[in-house]
Amino acid sequence: MRHRTASRGGQAGFVLIVTLIFLIALTLYVLFAARIATLSERIAGANHERTLSFYAAELALRRAEKLLSAKGDELGLAALSGVPANWSEAIGQSAKLSCTLAATPASENCKLASGETNAPTVSGSRTQPSFVIGKLPSGSADSEDYYVVTAIGYGKSGDSVTVLQEYVRVY
Repeated sequence: MRHRTASRGGQAGFVLIVTLIFLIALTLYVLFAARIATLSERIAGANHERTLSFYAAELALRRAEKLLSAKGDELGLAALSGVPANWSEAIGQSAKLSCTLAATPASENCKLASGETNAPTVSGSRTQPSFVIGKLPSGSADSEDYYVVTAIGYGKSGDSVTVLQEYVRVY
């Protein structure tokens, strides 16, 4: 009786090539997954920065509204020559009130009450938010005053900046 044995010489090389291709494919898959995870982390960080800067600017707007409601005419603001289109123009106006939110406001005009020492601040923000209040020119016969409030908020690293502007009517 004869025994037939198959030659394994050709198969050994084929298995090696298949194994190498499989390992290369697996390595590429792991590298791609790691890259996606890193990108997701960066996107989440940018969203956090943007959200923090928006909330900081929003806090400054609300603070300015409270200040206008509490003091209004006591601020003694003269009418602006025009409505500021951006933060640089708002800061550049001469007839304005400019405040930065801090634990103790620097200016008495920035305080809601004369003895206030606990103004809100934003934790985690690199720079505390600021606002500028300007009185709009009176264009009608009513006795209401209109103000433009421009606020700026910063993210944790300072790379994200949000500028918000609103018009406020004080009765």
